[in-house]
Amino acid sequence: MRPTHRAATTTRRAFLRGAARLGAGLGLLPLAAACMPTAAPAPVAPTVTPPRATANPPPAARALRTVVFATSAGGSAMGLITQVVKRHQLDERYGLNLDLKPLDPSEAERATVMGIVEAGFFVPVSWAKANLEGQNVSFLAPLYTNHGAVLVRADSPYRSLGDLRGKRIATLPSVSGLYTSMQVIVRKLGMDWEHDFDLVAGQAPAVIAALERGDADAAIPFEPNVSRLLATGQYREVLNPNETWQQLTGSPLFMVGLAALQSWIDQHRDTARALRACILDATRYLRENPNVWDEERELLGITNERHLELVKERMAKIYMAEPTPEMVRSIDEIIDISVQVGVIPEKPRKEIFASL
Repeated sequence: MRPTHRAATTTRRAFLRGAARLGAGLGLLPLAAACMPTAAPAPVAPTVTPPRATANPPPAARALRTVVFATSAGGSAMGLITQVVKRHQLDERYGLNLDLKPLDPSEAERATVMGIVEAGFFVPVSWAKANLEGQNVSFLAPLYTNHGAVLVRADSPYRSLGDLRGKRIATLPSVSGLYTSMQVIVRKLGMDWEHDFDLVAGQAPAVIAALERGDADAAIPFEPNVSRLLATGQYREVLNPNETWQQLTGSPLFMVGLAALQSWIDQHRDTARALRACILDATRYLRENPNVWDEERELLGITNERHLELVKERMAKIYMAEPTPEMVRSIDEIIDISVQVGVIPEKPRKEIFASL
């Protein structure tokens, strides 16, 4: 892993280059957003009640409208949403067929911006950068909060984030939602993420490996990997970004939302409404149905009962409901602080969520 440097604002040319590479590689899908551990054999899933629809299902004879949709592979927070959609045929309830394209987060954002997929997932800072570059991207719905954690070895002397000043922390790359969330939180706590800590960046497996090998004093993995590490008893949490942000602002730390080009939304409003309702039904199912974690045990790579217990406790609360004024104010503050720390040059002058 190599030290990170402050990321410059993504240029339109960079988007175009990324899109060309992505277009050439879509045939090689799926790509993984994170490498999951080999799962234990899954038990027989209990009988569960499928999530309820929030709108009248379309007539059975109606042809399904295919929507090319960027998701994440494996047992990621995003991949779990689309797994629920497909397992319970939520897309078909709304007259849709989600054509899933598993991509890593930065590729998913570029694919959405360039119209290679019709909708996908975005983080707030990337949303701001895209709009500042003239790409009119709108959020359709919130998906989930920050679900990472700053972990240290259980026998380490560190008890708080402040104790880790000057220490090596393994983190996802600077384009990730986890990284940009930490920039915002640390600034809110009176520190500087990139100057007060010795950051080393890499993909999810490398972040975990750095902590396990002792190459880093702390690391910031995400769920369900956080729960897996905590379940061993060899690690402990010194900062939970989402809980910290709630204490500071009174609102969850929005990290990922369902997004599409505004031009696509304007041309396909009925489809956009159906897609939004479908995804919100899936996130509601994840919040409200305690059996889902047993149902998706294999996908999540759950290794033992303690891991399962922690996943149930920690992951059900990351999925978000419809936008509220408090949520919008919280996202505004994330963007404002991102401007202050130089991640983006200014705040886009547009509404965060599309009106449908």
